[in-house]
Amino acid sequence: MPRPGAVAKYQRFLLKKLLPACNTLQQARRELFWIQKELPSEQWKQACIQRGRHLMPLQYILGNQPFGSVNIKCRPGVLIPRNDTEEWCSELVDVFRGSDTFSVLDMCTGSGCIALYLATELSNVTVLGGDISQDCISLANENIDVNKDIIKGKIKVDSMDLFQPLAGDKKFDVVVSNPPYIPTHELEKQEEVEKSVRLYEPRLALEGDLPVFKAMVTYYIIPSQCKVFILEIGSREQGQYTRSLLDESWVVGLRLDSAFRPRNVIGFRTDIESSIKRKLMTTIIELFKKQR
Repeated sequence: MPRPGAVAKYQRFLLKKLLPACNTLQQARRELFWIQKELPSEQWKQACIQRGRHLMPLQYILGNQPFGSVNIKCRPGVLIPRNDTEEWCSELVDVFRGSDTFSVLDMCTGSGCIALYLATELSNVTVLGGDISQDCISLANENIDVNKDIIKGKIKVDSMDLFQPLAGDKKFDVVVSNPPYIPTHELEKQEEVEKSVRLYEPRLALEGDLPVFKAMVTYYIIPSQCKVFILEIGSREQGQYTRSLLDESWVVGLRLDSAFRPRNVIGFRTDIESSIKRKLMTTIIELFKKQR
């Protein structure tokens, strides 16, 4: 059994390896806790080197990330689920809990975290997750299998291209998405995007701007005849632009996250059920006017 002094020395050694990737010693200690909790001891040193020297995201090293009540498997090539996304998904669940049966399209589903969160929290939902990446579709299916014992609703994933029209005559009540929304010029700036994100996470899931939101509206929101949509955004401009693509039958507004940053553009048709309308309005801090 190693002596306490040797254990403490080894802990300091591991923390030192982690520090280049962490903003504070507290964060390094937190990440070391998860490495030691999730991985066997013989992998600790290499994990700390991957994280500290090579800036590999911790979620790729551990192979998973909690997302609400769901355990999401993570691997390179697929976007890592974020707390910011979990936050608005939780609010969406509160909006539709206890409502009639409804259907959801989760476009750009990635790991399937949004679709799975809805399907595990709500028994009255049918969710289709769509993505162009076969890596994403494969991982989303794995995540469905991992969480199958807690899924209450119905869920499946399929190959779908954001920039191609919705196939057939599919209809959905709600469209949600965490699409690629970081403009190219921002993606290259270190102050805008963490280096580890630029190095390891798929550019396909990150890089995008106004054309992405035009595709969401013209190919999915309007053709699906949905009555509600919630899209993650990176700027107020993206929300206002989305509003400009819709007619007066839509109410569209901006939602801020807990750090008071523009996080979602939310839209609902004026003929939506009044109780859902009231719940959605509580999440909107600014209504966008129709641009003429």
